[in-house]
Amino acid sequence: MTIRIGVLFIVFLFQFAAYAQVDSIGQTIDTLNSTSIEDLSQSKKKVKNDSIVGFFSIFKGEPGKAALYSLLIPGGGQVYNKKYFRAFLALAADGIAVGNAINQTRKFNEWDRVYREILLNGVSSSGYTTAELSTVSIFRERGRQYKDYAWFSVGVVHLITIIEAFVDRHLLGFDIDEDLTIKLAPNTGLPDSMGIVGLQYNF
Repeated sequence: MTIRIGVLFIVFLFQFAAYAQVDSIGQTIDTLNSTSIEDLSQSKKKVKNDSIVGFFSIFKGEPGKAALYSLLIPGGGQVYNKKYFRAFLALAADGIAVGNAINQTRKFNEWDRVYREILLNGVSSSGYTTAELSTVSIFRERGRQYKDYAWFSVGVVHLITIIEAFVDRHLLGFDIDEDLTIKLAPNTGLPDSMGIVGLQYNF
């Protein structure tokens, strides 16, 4: 009887130790998981903050200011660079692109209205009927494509004006001397008897 009690006590001790070990391991895993999640969250925040800072660093310096002014106001960067004719061209390009996008949007809205009227009433105020629904649908989808392309071109044109102002401001920092010349002249570094003619350039 005593032996059985002793065996049972030993088994109980082993089980208790095993449960304690498992519980300790579980706590350790939870701690690691919480730490990993916190670290991951902080890393994500750091990457996001670095990305935001990196984006705004584009607008530092004079080229960055020119790009920022062009981004906010069509032709603003060109005015900042004192290139007034280019500013006029940039403004005209943006204006034409926006005007075309508005016109294409108006056309799409008109075909969309006709299409919806036919679906609801069988006939539109423009005279199109259900028999012409497929034709109206084709014009409607085509108008949608033209509208999307037109607004996409607005972004492209505006981006080009921004890049132009940015690059032009960079080039203004270079010293371009009008006395950049290349001419044939005797090579004074050699004896005159050799009669060698070399290239001489000024910059």
